[in-house]
Amino acid sequence: MVKGYFIALYLLLDLLLATANLQAAPMNAIVEHAHVSVQKAVRAQFGVDATRIKILPLNNSLRLRACNEFTTEVKSIRLYGKVPVRVSCTSPTPWSIYVSAQVDIEVDTVVATQAVARGQRLTRQHLEIRQVSLTDLPAQPLKRLEDAIGKTSRRSLVAGRALNLAMLTTPHAVRKGERVRIESVRGGVHIQTYGVALNAGFVGDQIRVRNEASKRIIRPWITSPGKVSATPVSQGQIASS
Repeated sequence: MVKGYFIALYLLLDLLLATANLQAAPMNAIVEHAHVSVQKAVRAQFGVDATRIKILPLNNSLRLRACNEFTTEVKSIRLYGKVPVRVSCTSPTPWSIYVSAQVDIEVDTVVATQAVARGQRLTRQHLEIRQVSLTDLPAQPLKRLEDAIGKTSRRSLVAGRALNLAMLTTPHAVRKGERVRIESVRGGVHIQTYGVALNAGFVGDQIRVRNEASKRIIRPWITSPGKVSATPVSQGQIASS
């Protein structure tokens, strides 16, 4: 009887150990495979590694059999924040489980280094490239300094703010009331005089200008900041002026 008792106890301990192994081994593997799958997806979409991937805690009451072959599938197009991942076993006993990964990705982005007033023109001193989490980025953020330098802010910007084109505008090449140089060609002779712009415009726009000498109002074309031409010019001439 005593012998039978020890045999039963031995079998019970063996069963408990086997059950523990079946539960513990897959949990570690699930976390590892989910982590690798998310990192591969992030690298493929953004060209960089995720700054941080944390697989959220699994349910300890799960009873999953040991697995020899795993497959994984990231179940979201958005690969930052909370990302669902399906981890499946294909052998020897099929099963699937969904886990959640908390993903943080930082990318190089143009940010304001100081407060910028509405209507202020941005210079290199206002900007820098900084790594910013995707969760803190506006839509279509700027990635190059040259995309912001020379632009004018549409709104007040705080220091550290990631920028996009919607926050900026191209400043007028000529402002209303600005003194401009008027150029024209007559009989092969280049003539230059000055006038006052009666309205603002961008390069290529035709605006009204009052000639300082004759007081006549003319309608020249803007060729570059502070400069207009009394005759139409091509895009190539504008670019080279």
